[in-house]
Amino acid sequence: MKELFWGILRVMMVLAVIVLFGVVVMLLWNWLLPPIAGLPAITFLQAVGLLALSCILFGSLGGMGRMFAGGAMRGRDHGNPFREKWEKMSSEERREFVRKQHLFHSHFFEEHGSDEPSPDKNKE
Repeated sequence: MKELFWGILRVMMVLAVIVLFGVVVMLLWNWLLPPIAGLPAITFLQAVGLLALSCILFGSLGGMGRMFAGGAMRGRDHGNPFREKWEKMSSEERREFVRKQHLFHSHFFEEHGSDEPSPDKNKE
């Protein structure tokens, strides 16, 4: 019974956040964009649709997506395979990795005529 209560509460909170953000998007759009860019005013449902589209294109609602995810994504680097690999490297492996990255980027800048010095040229 307790789990049902918290489930219903969570759904109500998500709906309240959607309504709140939808109203904010609608008010900001209707206040700013018609006079500045000559765009038409939008309705509440169009604002919620615009909010959904922005979430699809740019990710979740900042920290709100993590808040309602049940704490599954609380850590900033949780599940980052690059960080995990970096942390497993020895200091010598890290230095070699950084050296290879510098070589790669110096080659790229040399091909495009950049003024950045190449690490290879400094060694000669």
